Amino acid sequence: MYSDRFVDVFGEPRRPGAPLMEKHQEVAASLQAMLEEAEFALVRRLQRETKQSALCMAGGVALNSAFNGKVLPETPFTDIYIQPAANDAFPTGIAAGRGIVPSKRITGLSTIRVVPCSITVRT
Repeated sequence: MYSDRFVDVFGEPRRPGAPLMEKHQEVAASLQAMLEEAEFALVRRLQRETKQSALCMAGGVALNSAFNGKVLPETPFTDIYIQPAANDAFPTGIAAGRGIVPSKRITGLSTIRVVPCSITVRT
């Protein structure tokens, strides 16, 4: 889950059941802050380039609820959807895209809207 370089920089990982020390909290907070900085740069650029009001995310980082709770108040997005099977495992993480892309090509429709538990098409 982590590299030798990570251990060199941050120290040995905390053992299961070991006390949570201030150092662990500081590392976690710092990594969260860096992750959010990178994520905000990406989602703001995405909104700027696409002019869309809704954001859909999938993948392991999409499950970061601390970040997700800040997206709507801190970006121009007005709606957010997190794919419920959001993980980085193959093939789960790409199944939705594999269904949407051919559907769009076959139907010729300009927009396909994904909603929980179904796919709806908007003309």
